[in-house]
Amino acid sequence: LLQAPAAHQHEVTRLMRQAMLDAPGLPVLVAPLFQFFGYTGARFLMVLLAAIGSMLVWRIGWRVTDSAEAAWFGWAAVVLTPTFAMQSFLVFPDGPAFLVVAMSVLLVVQLSRGDLPGLLPFFLNGLALAAMPWLHTRFALLAAGFGLVILLRVLAADASTAERVKRLIAWLAVPVVSAACWLCITNCSACITQRGVYMK
Repeated sequence: LLQAPAAHQHEVTRLMRQAMLDAPGLPVLVAPLFQFFGYTGARFLMVLLAAIGSMLVWRIGWRVTDSAEAAWFGWAAVVLTPTFAMQSFLVFPDGPAFLVVAMSVLLVVQLSRGDLPGLLPFFLNGLALAAMPWLHTRFALLAAGFGLVILLRVLAADASTAERVKRLIAWLAVPVVSAACWLCITNCSACITQRGVYMK
């Protein structure tokens, strides 16, 4: 595309710049169900993710307070709102991001209470945090913030060094590769944008 005639080069650069700014995470996430069931399948996936996220919200409230009543109150305060209702079926990145935030908050709560979950929860949380910037660039800061808090909590956990290292490896395996790829693509986007500015 970059070898297009000079008359069309500016338009090609504009289109490539726009493509680089659109995060591919959400299309990749909904692609399998969209392929077979269309937009209805994509919306069903959003509802499913919202339901899992709402379940985690209840569990967060229960782990924080040790009270089922308080957990239901907190659940209602989050889930029974117009914003949650709307985002639960719209094909927007905010729904999946809500699930990732709920997962991360639950892990922080568990670590804060002295628990050290197994390798699978750490791996799944790392995978979810790694997906955040791919859903939308604005979620990169959220992912980094949760990553820092979880890292500090694991390092301060009352467990053997070997147990903490194993969980950190499981947790960081995907995010390290994902961050490298995301930064590479971001730099490519910056180069294309800069090229477009020079060609004006």
